[in-house]
Amino acid sequence: MRPILTIEERLRNIPFPDPTSHAANDMGVEMKFTLPETVYMDENTQEVKIAIWDADKDEWSHEHTGEVAAFSFHERKIHFSTLKFAPMAML
Repeated sequence: MRPILTIEERLRNIPFPDPTSHAANDMGVEMKFTLPETVYMDENTQEVKIAIWDADKDEWSHEHTGEVAAFSFHERKIHFSTLKFAPMAML
């Protein structure tokens, strides 16, 4: 038998990058996703940006995202890196 834990006891939020870690904080996490067909994108789009919600400042920020490494219009794929996990928006 084992105790049944509450959700608060089972799950915990771990910020990224971990502030207690001594590892380099400038290593980004590679993100890749496919845009749904319902999102309109112009074929001539030169610049796609990703912003992350900064809850402390209550605004969208580009501070924790690198440049979009690749955007393929025909495959509808975006590839970029981020230093923070939070709600993201494509601009």
